[in-house]
Amino acid sequence: MFLITNSNGLPLTRHLSDKDGKSSLSYTQVFMSIREAQSFISKLQQQKNSS
Repeated sequence: MFLITNSNGLPLTRHLSDKDGKSSLSYTQVFMSIREAQSFISKLQQQKNSS
């Protein structure tokens, strides 16, 4: 299993809100292969570069 971490070694967390934006859920995504994790990182980098 693989986790993506920041430069401080803390896991990357994501936030989900309900339809009304009232409550939020934080979670850490776990990848079953290094290939999945690398693909996710590539997508994040593409999003960052297109912003």
